[in-house]
Formats: sequence, C-alpha cells, structure tokens
Amino acid sequence: MPDRLLSRQRAMTGMVFQNFNLFPHLSALRNVMLGLIKVRRMQRDEARALAQTWLGRVGLAQRMESYPSQLSGGQQSASPSPAPWR
Repeated sequence: MPDRLLSRQRAMTGMVFQNFNLFPHLSALRNVMLGLIKVRRMQRDEARALAQTWLGRVGLAQRMESYPSQLSGGQQSASPSPAPWR
C-alpha cells in the first residue's frame, strides 16, 4: 500500500480502550469533538454535529455532557473514537 494511502487509512481508523483515551476534564461530547477538530481539522460546529450523531448512535445521547467519571465502564467504552468518521 502506498505511504500516502496508508497514512490516510490510519487517519480514518481509531480504537477506544475503555476510558484510557478519554480526558477526565472533558465531557463525552468534548472528548469526541477534540479528535475531530485536532486530527480531522473540522470546524467546531461540524465536529459538534457529527459527535452528537455518533454519541446518539451508541446510546449516549442523554449523557453527552457527562464527564468520564459520571459514566459507567460500558458507557465509557461506548464513547466513540472520532477518527473513523466522515
């Protein structure tokens, strides 16, 4: 696989290991938005909309503003990694 294609694939792939990838001082929504803004260079409004969609898909629509310490282990592991979306 050419380097450029491999780099693009890596940028679109992510994993979540329980709460290891969640910043404790950010809400679930902000944790997801952070990767979209920093890695994918999305505008804040676009990142928010996409993060809300994905959090809703994994059943966390009601917990978007919750911090990792307020989420169960299952909810933390359901917090999607932002990299694979778009």
